Amino acid sequence: MDQIGGKFCDTLENIVKCTICHERLSGDVALCEAGHSACNNCLLNKINKKCPYLPCGKPFTSTQNLLAQELLRQLDSLKVCLMESDASKYKLNCNKIVKNDSSEVKDCLFRCWIGDKCRFSGEISTILQHFEKHHDNFFEEVSNGKLPFKKSYEMNYFIGKNLDQAIKIKKLVFIIHISVNGMGELGVCIIMYANNSITDKYVCQIEVECTDKKSCYKKAKIISASLPERVIHGYKRSGLQVARNKFLYDAMKENKRFKCSIMIKRKIENNK
Repeated sequence: MDQIGGKFCDTLENIVKCTICHERLSGDVALCEAGHSACNNCLLNKINKKCPYLPCGKPFTSTQNLLAQELLRQLDSLKVCLMESDASKYKLNCNKIVKNDSSEVKDCLFRCWIGDKCRFSGEISTILQHFEKHHDNFFEEVSNGKLPFKKSYEMNYFIGKNLDQAIKIKKLVFIIHISVNGMGELGVCIIMYANNSITDKYVCQIEVECTDKKSCYKKAKIISASLPERVIHGYKRSGLQVARNKFLYDAMKENKRFKCSIMIKRKIENNK
């Protein structure tokens, strides 16, 4: 990410924090009489409706902080633009350009993306051996090797829940990443062990359900595992996100269960 742009985003994100949860503002943003902001969801759960920012103590009003809400929307767009710029300038850890999808990316070095603590890295053949030896419970080889690939996960919902599932479809290798952060927000994304020219040919569809009436759907970009780690961590937010201001968030919190359905497919290419 551009250094100046990255610092600007970090500074702005530190400014637009909720006075109640002390995290980045999300959803509708409430204002107190003195102009301090809070997430509307945080305010609804607060018995005392006065601003906790010392020495303020002013009551919150029914007015929304539309400026903060627009700043947050623009901030997310800016961060994606900066990450895409960073990714385009970055030289991949590959010494050869892969000509087709079935070619083995044997000169590329990749990191293991199963779990947060594993720091193993190697060529794709070594990575696969590592999966089979050290993460066999989280590695699946699809027998028919065909796309589109579909899979559903029925999961318990709790803070800190994390699943990294490696999927091998012929010579294509993906990581399905599902996690619940410290605020209870759910994130789902797909990482592919290939360079950008290959990952751009594929797309994933993600759906999260909790009860028949509450669901969330997104067609998302597949992330290249050859990008720098900081870019990959940033791109994770481009997948499906269930934030605290979503009805689905409340349903998952109440039911303690959710279903995540994944479909990976090749993009339809227009004939020239």
